[in-house]
Amino acid sequence: MGVVYSATHPVIGKRAAIKILRGEVSSSPGAVARFIQEARAVNQIGHPNIVDIFAFGTLPDGAAPINIMEPARQASRCAGALEGRGRLVSRRGPPAR
Repeated sequence: MGVVYSATHPVIGKRAAIKILRGEVSSSPGAVARFIQEARAVNQIGHPNIVDIFAFGTLPDGAAPINIMEPARQASRCAGALEGRGRLVSRRGPPAR
């Protein structure tokens, strides 16, 4: 649904992650509504294991909505723990559609 980029503010040096809704889905009102709902839900939960979204907007050309959030704190540790394990398989089966 979206692509996440690592960023650093050029003046104050604050690190952030920028999630941009993919172009092929940004024209779908339903996809945009889900993207906005994701930002609202994350901030309502307010859990230490969920990143904080501190800004929401659109790209300068208005082509796609974006979320600006704190970077994941445990990403490198998780990647190291999963390295070499192969494909992860759900014990519950595929998600319901």
